[in-house]
Amino acid sequence: MWRDRFLAQHSALLYYVVLLGLWLVSPALAYNFSELIEAHAVDTYAQFAEQNKAALRLLPAPRIAKVLIGHNWPRRTLRHVSPNLRSRVESVLLG
Repeated sequence: MWRDRFLAQHSALLYYVVLLGLWLVSPALAYNFSELIEAHAVDTYAQFAEQNKAALRLLPAPRIAKVLIGHNWPRRTLRHVSPNLRSRVESVLLG
């Protein structure tokens, strides 16, 4: 729905402005805050994926997930895509 996109886009803009304000005060503080938010997102998504294994097995993966992960997978459900996306995010965070 357009309201969901509107809320998501404006929330991202607000997050950017807050992070920019933090960076003006202290770049290290802004970096640490951003890292905490990303780590929380990974943990939350891991919990969601674990609690919804059965439902995720039944749902097809979104087109963008297939593009990001690759089309050569034999099975393309949300359950199979989720751990791979999570591991990519973790590898970026832990670098």
